[in-house]
Amino acid sequence: MDDQINSNIIEAAFPEWTLEIHEQLPSTNQYMMQNAAKIKTPAVVVAQQQTQGRGRNGNSWWSDHTSLTFSVMISPQKYGFDRSQQQLFSLITAALVREAIMTNGDIDGSRVQLKWPNDIYLDGKKVCGILLEQPGVPNDVIVIGIGLNVNNSFFYASDEIREKAISIRDASTEEIRLTTVLFSIMANFEDIFEDEERREDYFPFAWEEYHLLDQKMVTIDQSGKKITGRCEGIDESGAMLLRDMYGLHQIHSAVIVSWE
Repeated sequence: MDDQINSNIIEAAFPEWTLEIHEQLPSTNQYMMQNAAKIKTPAVVVAQQQTQGRGRNGNSWWSDHTSLTFSVMISPQKYGFDRSQQQLFSLITAALVREAIMTNGDIDGSRVQLKWPNDIYLDGKKVCGILLEQPGVPNDVIVIGIGLNVNNSFFYASDEIREKAISIRDASTEEIRLTTVLFSIMANFEDIFEDEERREDYFPFAWEEYHLLDQKMVTIDQSGKKITGRCEGIDESGAMLLRDMYGLHQIHSAVIVSWE
């Protein structure tokens, strides 16, 4: 099993990209946010081990050399994305990573679902988290952090952890190579950069058929206020549609507390 990124393969296939591979970083997003003005886009920064990885709302994301933790920095305006499309990049990224999971793990698409707003679930367990941030300077770029469980098997983890998390390797009969997974994700990004027809597949219909929360009773926390209702999908703006006794709510930002 190959748990090292082959930079020669990536650089040869993506000559326009800036690629940095670090043995260890506290956080690839933090590194990119601090150095955004000095890094030419599009760019990818990979950490073989990430010690202070973050998810939404300050949640931690620990990783080792068998998982894939990296950040992508792009300038959406360079590729003609308007502001409304930029707001969808967490969901778009999840859709691109989902394709890479299916391709590299030989995993049926029905097993891989997106959970609004930025997680990917495999067989009902979390396999990937995504965190989108904007550094401010330069103000036309976004940083997308991706933590993907690839070969870091949860087979010997505690029952509590095994109930919540999974890796591609746990769910696949295929040998998984980190270089190949990263290659696939970057290729998918290039598709939406360069192919307008391909881009239309992701705005906003890429997640309609495989959203984990659709038709489930969902409880959210919105700035301390909890709302429980039935999820009726995701609209074109990327908002989750949640219906309770008072009507249909358009949820743009919230923490998912539970669902059933």
